[in-house]
Amino acid sequence: TLHRPEESASLVLAQRYLKNRIDDPLHLLALMAQADYVLTDSSGFIFDAIHMNKRVILLSWPDMASLLDGHLSFSTPESADQRICDILPVAQDIQALRNALSDTFDWAVLETPLAEIRHHYCDAFMDGQAGQRAALEIANLIDASSQQHSNTLLLSLQKKLFS
Repeated sequence: TLHRPEESASLVLAQRYLKNRIDDPLHLLALMAQADYVLTDSSGFIFDAIHMNKRVILLSWPDMASLLDGHLSFSTPESADQRICDILPVAQDIQALRNALSDTFDWAVLETPLAEIRHHYCDAFMDGQAGQRAALEIANLIDASSQQHSNTLLLSLQKKLFS
């Protein structure tokens, strides 16, 4: 994140050592599509990468829990973030990162639990049409609000149940 004061030191390091950085959010999905691995501590990137079926390695460091404001929030033991963190490999040092990136790391064992995460939290249909469904729901919500329906959730549930 480019604008968080607590991450300014990390940004300086990234600017110093990574000469070809692209940080425009418009390019995120295209870049992620090309990636073999996604190394991150940001729950937004984690969900996007899991949805795109990428190999994700969580980055961690000492005292990370105290700096997680705006990152992974371990709010409840059953939260999506916590379930994902229990599944994915975590790199707390360079040796753990090398291990997760090595050819000997067994990514196949993670396929089933990550498929369940994708189904439950990302797109239950997994048909590539999630964006279209979201756009239709937004358009329907706009239409419903213009018709002065006061309880769109009720209408949506009625539609799902009785259609």
